[in-house]
Amino acid sequence: MRLQNNLFTIMPRQARQQSSTGVYHVMIRGINRERIFHDQIDFLKMEKILKMVTTDKVTDDTPIPAGCAIYAYCLMPNHLHILIQEKGEAIDRTMKRIGVSYASYFNKRYERSGPLFEGRFRSEPVGDPGYFIKLLHYIHLNPVKAGIVQKPSDYKWSSWNEYNLDDDKADFGICELHPPFSYMTRNELRNIVLTAEAEADIMITVRSNKRMKDDDALQHLRHILGKGITPEELISCPKEAQIAIVDAALEAGIGLRQLSRLTGIGYMKLSRMKSS
Repeated sequence: MRLQNNLFTIMPRQARQQSSTGVYHVMIRGINRERIFHDQIDFLKMEKILKMVTTDKVTDDTPIPAGCAIYAYCLMPNHLHILIQEKGEAIDRTMKRIGVSYASYFNKRYERSGPLFEGRFRSEPVGDPGYFIKLLHYIHLNPVKAGIVQKPSDYKWSSWNEYNLDDDKADFGICELHPPFSYMTRNELRNIVLTAEAEADIMITVRSNKRMKDDDALQHLRHILGKGITPEELISCPKEAQIAIVDAALEAGIGLRQLSRLTGIGYMKLSRMKSS
């Protein structure tokens, strides 16, 4: 039996998979896939809450560090994605603060009661730099894939434009622009995010074609993989990266059988690499 409280539907709990880096990809969806953002006021309220949980505070002269760092976010009409890292508190505590704050505001504004979000928030551990990079694109490309805009820069309610600001302005945003992996610089992180524009162009081009030739598909696949990874090396990537890459290829219009030809990986094995 499914129980309910005023914020979330309560589902049977399973142990949350822990991240060795403290970085997680989090997704929250409205109950029954209903809208959780109706207008600019709602979007701005959630951004204010995200800013709150990522900001250091002082209480009774005691400094309190931010609960988390956020590297990317995207607020869609009925769900949101956050690329988040634990800092001053556990991710469950941070997400509860976000959920309670927004649901209380939403229920009061719209004179409603009952749960706003569907189940516990969904989280995936991010321990691999390659998967981290894929998620930066995946999150910012959400409104493009949904057909809301043609480029990430056209969407107001994501973190993409924070990466496009001058350094003196970007520091006042929500996102932590210094990457969680020591080998990567701030400028490299910025450039990685901004290349989502080029990936969006590819997606729009592919949508206009009924069937992609293998040569074109190979070009798109190489762009998805990025430098240093060949199609044949997909099988050697970590599981999380495989899922992200296969999903990105399918979203770009590359079929599973075509992907099998390009990578040398069997069709059934590729099918198992897809996210559920």
